[in-house]
This record gives sequence, structure tokens and C-alpha cells, in this order.
Amino acid sequence: MIAVPFPRRRLMMAVIRLARRLFFNTPVQHWRVTSGIYRWAYRRASAGGDVTAEVHGVTMTFPANDITISPGLLGGFYEKLEIDAFVHLAARSRTILDVGGNLGLYACLGARELPADGRLVTFEPVPDNLAYLRRNLAQNSGGARVVVEESAVGAREDQITIHLSADSVGTHSASAANVARSTGQVTVPMTTIDAYVASHGLQSVDVLKVDVEGYDLAVLQGATETLRLGPSLLVEYGVSQLRNCGADPHELVRLVCDAYEHVLLIDEVRQRVRRCSRHELERLSERRVTYNLICVRRAEHLVALAAHEPTRCIA
Repeated sequence: MIAVPFPRRRLMMAVIRLARRLFFNTPVQHWRVTSGIYRWAYRRASAGGDVTAEVHGVTMTFPANDITISPGLLGGFYEKLEIDAFVHLAARSRTILDVGGNLGLYACLGARELPADGRLVTFEPVPDNLAYLRRNLAQNSGGARVVVEESAVGAREDQITIHLSADSVGTHSASAANVARSTGQVTVPMTTIDAYVASHGLQSVDVLKVDVEGYDLAVLQGATETLRLGPSLLVEYGVSQLRNCGADPHELVRLVCDAYEHVLLIDEVRQRVRRCSRHELERLSERRVTYNLICVRRAEHLVALAAHEPTRCIA
């Protein structure tokens, strides 16, 4: 493990927070020069290697030179609202499916919150990510409640080629267009949520979390039977990423709005969670933005979210 010297890390976090406040989900964020400057500045401040830090009460080891996830983990702002909602849903659940396990942060947090007889299944197909995921599960309590499936998830049982990012463990994608700088690709097995649920005899699913860099609609298309069980759904809504994977963002909107009465949008800029209508989601599909959605049918999950800051504004 290589630690980033504290003064450099503090300066790096201050610059990144300012940049996020000014440019997050604006056209400037998507400029090529913006990502180039960001990459240069972060690499100058990063010591490289691996770093271990406490993140939301769990111990995480991750590559220090990752330019998208590592700064947020070190700075305490990585998917803060998403994690807050996930933790409160997990505490009121028994079965969680985590599609896009990545480094294992959600798996570690879910395992911590689940009851003793609960289980979390995390799907992660990229070998390097799997190594971090297994390491992070091993160094946190509750890992015995987690099943790791070395598989991608989509609309059918098959194989899929994933393009690997040189800069971020979180931006590997089924579309080469979603990867700014690629280090190659890997072909992995692919299952569907419905096939997994049926073959493992799962009678209920309480939470389904999906974050797969534009392949999210395909995952949901392979989970239509499972969605009828009414799991609370956390799903990324990245318009550009979806289109690059050949998906229609309007179809994702139709699917989630048909399946869920309550669709909530995580507003990172204003740091709040709010209700979002089908009409607004349709309008957002015309913009180059990435949002995260929380879709809820179960009353106890809605009450849990509405009662807790910063999500109480959904009531």
C-alpha cells in the first residue's frame, strides 16, 4: 500500500470538490480538455499503488491512481446520497442483488446492514475488479453473507465483451465508446437476473442495484419477472452511456415508470433526493447527463427513505 502524503491529498480533494461544484453534469464536464486536465492533475497528486482507507465505516483497498472512484472514496463524496439510501434499504431487507460489484463497497455495506440470515449476491465480471472485491470482503465483517458471481448480467444468457478502461475501475463498459482510454478487452460469461433468481430458487428480492456503464437497460430487460417481486431498484441513468450501448433511454424510462409508482431522482448538484415524473425523465433523456434513480414500491422502504435525511424531501 502506498499512502498519498496528507498535504497533497488535501489539496487534491479541495480542487476536485471545487471542480465538481462548478462543472458536475454540465457540458464542461464532457469536454475532452476537461478530462485531460483532470487526469493530469490527479495523477500529479496521486502516489500510485494501492491505498486503504475507511469509507462509510468499512475498510476499502483500491488503486490510488483511479481517476473517477478513488478521489471520491478519499474525499468522502463518492455516491454519498446513493450509499445513504442503499444502507437504509439494506437494513430493511434480506436479499440484495448487486449488479456491477466493482470494488465491493456496496457489497461490504450491504453485508454489514443485512440480518444474520440475509444474503447479498454481487455480480462482477472484470478480473482485476474481482481481486479488489474479494480482498475488501475479506477485510470486513459480514463477508460470509456475500456470494460473488464472476459474471456479467444482461438481457440474455450468453457471452459479452467488456472494454477495459485505463483510468478507472468504474468505467469498464460493453461499449468502446464509453471508455476514453482502453487497455484492451475481456470476454466473459453473461447471465440474466431472471435466470439467476429461478435457478437459485430465490422467492423474493428486496433490493436490486444496477450500475453497469450503459448496459443498465439490458440488465432490466433480463429482470422483468424479478421486478414483479417488487424489489427496490437503484439504477444508473446515463443517457450517453445508454446510447453508446445501443439502448434507447426512453425505453429505460418506460420500463421503470411502468413497474414503479415512486421514482426518485438523486440530484448530486443540490445534494438531495426528490420525486421525478415520467415527463421529467423523458426530458432528461434529451440531455447528456448521468443520474441515479431509486424506484420503490414497498411501503416500508419508502417510509425508511422519507424519514431519513437527506432523503426526507421525497415525502
